[in-house]
Amino acid sequence: GLDRLLAGLLELGKLATRGTVSDVLVTILSPEVRDYALAVATQLRKAGVETEIYLDENAKLKKQMKYASSLGVPLVVLTGPDEVAAEKVSLRDMVSGEQFEIPLKSLNKEVIARVGTGSQGSLSARSWDWVWDRQSVGRVPESRGVYILRDGSKDAVKVGYVAEGGLRGELESLFDAQRDAGVKSFDWYEVGNVAFGKDLAEFLNMRLVERE
Repeated sequence: GLDRLLAGLLELGKLATRGTVSDVLVTILSPEVRDYALAVATQLRKAGVETEIYLDENAKLKKQMKYASSLGVPLVVLTGPDEVAAEKVSLRDMVSGEQFEIPLKSLNKEVIARVGTGSQGSLSARSWDWVWDRQSVGRVPESRGVYILRDGSKDAVKVGYVAEGGLRGELESLFDAQRDAGVKSFDWYEVGNVAFGKDLAEFLNMRLVERE
């Protein structure tokens, strides 16, 4: 799913410059710290920092760091059981390689000092290949975003964009009909820019038509 999305972003010119990438990637080092990581990401976003969270709870840290490096994200926030217990995070500077622990209450100030606020990032959070069941759908945020529904062969069968704070609600409304139609998994991408989200969904739908 991600490879297809990135191909779409490249064709649309949305990954042509550093300005289309978030400034911070928040990692999840184990499933039990997911809520803490989400709270960290929310805290940064409220402070005006373009923040992305890697929501594949089973991904190894090496994979998450490689992803951050490939997109040029300058800062990575590491959240694991030790950080949760101490109400801290580990902050890694991807440019200098420096890594250090910092109290959660001091994170916003440190990040803003390094990267500022208000970059033009288009994608804030994403996940892919989630099982098409009510529990998974219930974990999707109520935000603007693009969704891709897939059949048992992982082929995309439906793409859509929700403009106003209803990504989870839209997926819930589609659940029964799409399950009966053979949907087995889905991807979702939080996209704050309405024009970009619509363009992306249109592009991916064009690819579906071409495939047929």
